Amino acid sequence: DPRRFAAADLEAWLAAPEVCDLRKLFPVSVDREMWSLAAMAGGIGQLSFPDARSQVRLVAAQCSLMQELSVAAFAEAQQAAQKCAEQAGDADSNSNSNNNDNNKDNNDDNSNNKERSAETCVRRTAGQAAGRLLERWRDNNNNNHNDKEQAPSTFDEVRDFSGNGTRRFSEAYARRAEAALLGAAGGEEGGVLALPLGASVAVSLAGLAMELGRLARLLVEHVRTLWGIRNVMTEISAVYPTIFEQLPVFRVHSDTYGRHWDVLERLLLGLAETDDTGSSKQLRMAELGVACGPIGFHLLQRFPSLQYFGADPTIRDELRAAYEPFNARSKLFETTGEEMHRQLAAEAPMDFVFVDGPHTYSNVRNDLRLWESRVRSGGIIAGHAVIEHRLASGGQDINIGMDGTWRVQPQKRTMGMEVSPTGDPRRFAAADLEAWLAAPEVCDLRKLFPVSVDREMWSLAAMAGGIGQLSFPDARSQVRLVAAQCSLMQELSVAAFAEAQQAAQKCAEQAGDADSNSNSNNNDNNKDNNDDNSNNKERSAETCVRRTAGQAAGRLLERWRDNNNNNHNDKEQAPSTFDEVRDFSGNGTRRFSEAYARRAEAALVGAAGGEEGGVLALPLGASVAASLAGLAMELGRLARLLVEHVRTLWGIRNVMTEISAVYPTILEQLPVFRVHTDTYGRHWDVLERLLLGLAETDDTGSSKQLRMAELGVACGPIGFHLLQRFPSLQYFGADPTIRDELRAAYEPFNARSKLFETTGEEMHRQLAAEAPMDFVFVDGPHTYSNVRNDLRLWESRVRSGGIIAGHDFTLRHPPLLWAVIEHRLASGGQDINIGMDGTWWWQV
Repeated sequence: DPRRFAAADLEAWLAAPEVCDLRKLFPVSVDREMWSLAAMAGGIGQLSFPDARSQVRLVAAQCSLMQELSVAAFAEAQQAAQKCAEQAGDADSNSNSNNNDNNKDNNDDNSNNKERSAETCVRRTAGQAAGRLLERWRDNNNNNHNDKEQAPSTFDEVRDFSGNGTRRFSEAYARRAEAALLGAAGGEEGGVLALPLGASVAVSLAGLAMELGRLARLLVEHVRTLWGIRNVMTEISAVYPTIFEQLPVFRVHSDTYGRHWDVLERLLLGLAETDDTGSSKQLRMAELGVACGPIGFHLLQRFPSLQYFGADPTIRDELRAAYEPFNARSKLFETTGEEMHRQLAAEAPMDFVFVDGPHTYSNVRNDLRLWESRVRSGGIIAGHAVIEHRLASGGQDINIGMDGTWRVQPQKRTMGMEVSPTGDPRRFAAADLEAWLAAPEVCDLRKLFPVSVDREMWSLAAMAGGIGQLSFPDARSQVRLVAAQCSLMQELSVAAFAEAQQAAQKCAEQAGDADSNSNSNNNDNNKDNNDDNSNNKERSAETCVRRTAGQAAGRLLERWRDNNNNNHNDKEQAPSTFDEVRDFSGNGTRRFSEAYARRAEAALVGAAGGEEGGVLALPLGASVAASLAGLAMELGRLARLLVEHVRTLWGIRNVMTEISAVYPTILEQLPVFRVHTDTYGRHWDVLERLLLGLAETDDTGSSKQLRMAELGVACGPIGFHLLQRFPSLQYFGADPTIRDELRAAYEPFNARSKLFETTGEEMHRQLAAEAPMDFVFVDGPHTYSNVRNDLRLWESRVRSGGIIAGHDFTLRHPPLLWAVIEHRLASGGQDINIGMDGTWWWQV
């Protein structure tokens, strides 16, 4: 029922350009608060199976046709309602002119006739319009199905993951679309819906438009899931060659359109049988990974007899307060799903278990192993796609619904622009700087945080599952240590900026008082005296600021030392590269944390030494002491760098802990990880610094010509940025999907750049006769096999002394982490460098 929304909102939802672009998230809800779960950001190049391109073309074409007809159906719905309203108005006018006003019976008859006539008009007009749309569908679609019974809501034939499988899946959606068109063309529904702001639509055509809009989204949502399964299975087939023959049936359900709790509600309805008295049967449900609690909260309201048990290592007070009305029927365990399983050992079996804890391989396998045995016969276990366990337990099917759509505002991305806060804060108003320094997300390891003051740049990967996302034993103490140090840095950064404003204001007031006194004692005609007084005033103000700021920094240094056990007075002990990260135990995290403590203390000692005077003028009339403002910004950056890098190192340890089951000595074999904090910004800022090191000058003072290859150009920010910064750079970029607007942006650099609309592997073949590269940046599909293949091909093309680098070396991409580390080990490398924004590199 579209009556909740204005016509313009519905039109925008139906025509949303993201829907059929498989690389993008799309709006699931009309109000754009709910978005699809995962996009193919790498385009066709993200898919590693051989017939991907033809499958993507097939699905994109069918989605586009559905969307085109949905938009047309809604336009016809408005036109039909308007046309029939006008006809009814004309008929009413003619009737009134012929009838006697006092004849009530005639008026009633005319009113009834008018309503029947309007309904007949709408039914006829809408049916004709739907018939035309059906013809357009059949003209552009080869799968014509006249029987509406052929339109299933469950597609249980998805076992074949070849191109034929995608084709059959696509045909099933085509039958659903054709059934909707046939229904509307049959003129079964009449009537008009009134929308907000005075618009009206024909019921049948509006319903058709919404159904086609939903089907287009469901097709893209589910086919991306099935391609993801095929991608994973293609990689696994290298170890298990018969994996495709062993896969269970995947039943894709499209009968529920909404959030994952809507899907779960439908499943629970199937379990909630009634007894002889007509009362609903009592259901018992366990949820692993409560997070902010929407599932339990929703289902406890919908099912008055539901008994709910939820586990999460971090349950907040506000969540407990929200669940208070259901205390008699719910229990929240602030612990892991494994521990809740132990505590409920003596309880009755569950009717329903929902697995949504940490999404690591070992966590999911363990949760399934423990909890499936606790579900009664005929009950349901649900969560995300968990193929290997289902095979091991002898299961024959896995059901997939429209699951896990999310409610966020997409982050904006900036192309080729520096948005990072530098040591100079004068670009921003004081209020913006204060908000950046005090951002509550920074030290919450579960969240992304704003890297830039303008909040356009955010950290790369968060520990959404909290401590429970980390599978190694001493995780809790390590998280506490890092969170405490981050919080202290942030607290002092906020205090330093407040002191910076107070020092500038105090010294300005003192200078004003001194100037007033001087003017009252001097002769106005004495120019030399006035000049001397002006110079003395400037020196006095600078001395005041230096003294006041130094004293304030000294107090902050005392606070730091009172709350931190690592006191380092020598600034030389503050490295920008931490090359001791080889130990991934709690001691390793502690030493890493201590290195950041030395950096923070060095900044405090420097500011307390009163080395910098002067005042910085900010927008909107504010001023700050330069040394304290610089200290505030440095502590704010250090807090973010600490969290950014420690999450990466924990991600490495997580992966290695899992891999140690196969390679028991892997932790002893790891290379040194050198974590660099000398560049704060996006990955192209890190790459710029690396290229500067390679860009030596010749005897004439000219920069050496550099040759660079990028695998995975995407929207093009790296080449665009670096081609501007390095006039002698020769750039080669590969991506299977390069848009016209990207080529237009690169036109000024055509003499020094070449874009290949293909894979990195194919570009490697085409450049076989070219000279070696100075720099290669690997940022293609992040699957294990793709990354290993790119490294195998391209490292040999880098000259001795050149650099190979990549992106997204974070806990969010375990296959990429392992692929990079394994390649480095296999090639005999001793170190891997890590920079901000998930950048990794080494010198060849």
